[in-house]
Amino acid sequence: MEADILLWIHRQATPALDAAFRASWLLGALFFCAPAVLLAIAWHLGRRQRHEALAWAVVGLAVAMLPELVKAAVARPRPALWTWLIPTTG
Repeated sequence: MEADILLWIHRQATPALDAAFRASWLLGALFFCAPAVLLAIAWHLGRRQRHEALAWAVVGLAVAMLPELVKAAVARPRPALWTWLIPTTG
């Protein structure tokens, strides 16, 4: 049943949707988010807002670690139903 649902979703794919989802993946990738979080921390520290800087650090670490913890807990391989548009690791 899961494969049927995934294949139905995949059939809805268009080049515009592919481009939109690639862009959303880039915005959530570590190489974009880590510098953004570090910049926010530095900005708050520069304004002597230590609590806000600490909040950014905690949220940044939690968001980076949570998906990896869930992947380890579930320990399930990704279904190989089609060619992936983006890297499937990390």
